[in-house]
Amino acid sequence: MRNVLPSVLTIICVHATVLLSAAHPFFSYELFHTPADSFAPGVDLQSKAAIMAKFASTLNMEVSQKETPVIEAESFFDESPISDNMACVEGGTFVMGCFEGQGDCWETEKPAHVVIVKNFYISKYEVTQKQWRQIMGTSPSFFKNCDECPVEQVTWNEIQEFIKKLNAKTGKNYRLPTEAEWEFAAREGGKNITYANGKNTANDSEMNFNVGAALKNQTTPSPAAVHEFRQRTAPVGKSTPNKLGIYDMSGNVWEWCSDNYTIYTTTESEQSKDAESNTSKVMRGGSWKNAAPFCRTTSRNKEQPNKGNMLVGFRLAR
Repeated sequence: MRNVLPSVLTIICVHATVLLSAAHPFFSYELFHTPADSFAPGVDLQSKAAIMAKFASTLNMEVSQKETPVIEAESFFDESPISDNMACVEGGTFVMGCFEGQGDCWETEKPAHVVIVKNFYISKYEVTQKQWRQIMGTSPSFFKNCDECPVEQVTWNEIQEFIKKLNAKTGKNYRLPTEAEWEFAAREGGKNITYANGKNTANDSEMNFNVGAALKNQTTPSPAAVHEFRQRTAPVGKSTPNKLGIYDMSGNVWEWCSDNYTIYTTTESEQSKDAESNTSKVMRGGSWKNAAPFCRTTSRNKEQPNKGNMLVGFRLAR
């Protein structure tokens, strides 16, 4: 495995996410509040995002003044085959969901809505079978004897226990990424990018997905280049990373997020109520068995937190 972690990280990343519905005229955050008339009637999403970006930059500046400017790099955990390898993602404002020019999207990705994401860390790799075994002492994966393949067949609930033990061992504050953080990172900081290889075309030499199934629908706006359907998980870090240096966010395994699943077609307050009543958890990214459309950066899935299968794994955030 290549060593991609610098000896010193010079940016402190802080987690906080604020969700703004496209239909919602204002939002509040601990450092600022936009008045109810901030957006005139008819202001489009891109303009709203630009307005919110100004507030976000101010917020990030205020936070940076409060935080220590340097963090020493640390190991993911002792004797890990992959050290910490957390990409530091600079937060910002983006339009989450089905973006303009993407082509056909599923209703679960609509409507697009403005989101502000604070600075955060996200792992460049999915958690491997070896890492899971070192912390949990078990080997739950369907695909055996591949230490550097992503662990799968793990439930959201089991991951919480893994994180608890990992944090106790390392003294860190690892967690699952939020859904907004996940999409923001997959899209290289909120760019209009269809796949997490940094492109609008899925290619099996750069992603692990079901290339044959992807081409059955010839109307797919971003067709796949066909070479090989691997029919299983692949070792992490072998795909083409995006510009943030993050691997396998399209294909290989679906990735659990921290959020309860909620639909986008409601106001912010209704989304919160929906999330509280819906016990399903969000999954993102598609898997080795899925066609290309399922592996898009805006594609969404859900599952009960006590269920898992050979298509589902995870990566960590801080």
